Amino acid sequence: MVTFRLLYKTETEIRYEYYPEDDKNSIAGLIEINVAEDSKYYWYASHAINKINKAYEDGHILEEGMAAWY
Repeated sequence: MVTFRLLYKTETEIRYEYYPEDDKNSIAGLIEINVAEDSKYYWYASHAINKINKAYEDGHILEEGMAAWY
């Protein structure tokens, strides 16, 4: 389970903080969304996030990368 809370919203950005297992004694994670008119932006972001997360789980921190799905 994860809890999250809106920190702020502007015309160009939305930011949340989140807590795994609702543990507010830990440091909050941050989610930032750059508001884009084109919803494809989020599709591409999800592929980048998945690639970065997979590398991290495998013990690597990527400095740059590429994800292809087609």
